[in-house]
Parts: sequence; structure tokens; C-alpha cells
Amino acid sequence: MQTEAAVSSPLPSANALGTIFGRIVRPLWPLAAITCSILVVRDLAEVASVYLLSPVVTSVSEGLKPGVGREAQMHEIASAVGILLLAQLGFNALISLSYIWNAKLSTRLMASMRSGVYDHLQRLSFSFYDANSAGRLINRTVGDLESIHQFINMSLLWTLDIFIFVTA
Repeated sequence: MQTEAAVSSPLPSANALGTIFGRIVRPLWPLAAITCSILVVRDLAEVASVYLLSPVVTSVSEGLKPGVGREAQMHEIASAVGILLLAQLGFNALISLSYIWNAKLSTRLMASMRSGVYDHLQRLSFSFYDANSAGRLINRTVGDLESIHQFINMSLLWTLDIFIFVTA
């Protein structure tokens, strides 16, 4: 499903990437920035949870310290566990929030791409439709857009998430 412009260009994939970014991603830049910000905060919270968990693990693994009141130590451990539970609730909220914003971003990107593909198909000549069957065009369009959607949802956002987490 190539047009004459795509065939004559020396770097069709570079032109396509520039077109995708310019027409589809740039208008959704605020949504993408919010999504990335939530990913950063979520990953930083996950790294911080290790530091919160460290004193609790140390206290439990070393057991009760001699010379310090048993009740005071139990209160310290209970307080640390309570803080960890609250931190985990906050972390779970961040995870849910990141899934919601990821879904928003990918849904809006897909809607924009579908609209662009539809507009492009409307501008093609009748001879193009004489040479290509409607079923083939629909199958190719739906399949390609679904592949892009899977890439955005799974590969792109998760790769960004892993990069942020490793960096943090």
C-alpha cells in the first residue's frame, strides 16, 4: 500500500517517522509528558521502597536487641510495617495511575493514526482502488494499526519504564 511519494523518497522510513512524530505525537505531547512523569515518579517510589524496607528487614533478621525494652522494639517494628503498608498503598495507586495514563496516551495515539490513515485512503485515486481490493486494504490497515498499538503499549512504554527504573 505504497503511494508514489513514498516510493520516490530516498528514505521512506525516515520520512514516515518524521510524519508520525509531527502529525500524531506532537499534538499529544502534554499527555505524553504526564505519562512519562508518572512513570518516573512510580519508578523512584519503587527504588525508595527498598530503602524503607531495609530497617524493617534488619530489625526482624537481627531479632530483639538486648538492653532495649521489648515493647519499644515491637512498637518500632510495628511503626515501620505501618509506614511500609502506607507506602505500598501509595505505590499501588501510582501503578494504577500509570496504567490509566498509558492507556489514555496509546488510545489517543491510535485514534489519531486511524484518522490519518482514513484521511489518506480518502485522497487516493480510483485507479488505486481498482488495483487493490477493499478486503485487502481493510485487513492490512487493521493489522498494521494493531501492530503499532501493541508496539506502543508493550514495547515503547515498557522500554521507557525499564530505562527509568535502571537509571533510578
